[in-house]
Amino acid sequence: MKAEHIISLAKQTAEQVASKAVEVAYEVTKKATETAEKVLLFSQSMDYMAKDICEIKLKLDSKFVTKEEFKLVRALVFGLVSLILVAFVAALISLVYIKR
Repeated sequence: MKAEHIISLAKQTAEQVASKAVEVAYEVTKKATETAEKVLLFSQSMDYMAKDICEIKLKLDSKFVTKEEFKLVRALVFGLVSLILVAFVAALISLVYIKR
């Protein structure tokens, strides 16, 4: 009788352990699936960011000028504006002296 009782307890314990193992395996699988989905979304986000960075680089290369190129244009524009202002001031001075 004692042996049968021990065997019965062993079976119950084995069933409980097996049941708990199934629960734990289910939870682990669930967490692994969630983690895999998050990794996939993160990977897709990284791909989109990489594409955006490439687009920004292309725009920078094609639509914007370098600082050296801008210095040349700035010097030309400042020179022309200065020339126009000098001519305007000279015209004003000549008008004042002509009227006297």
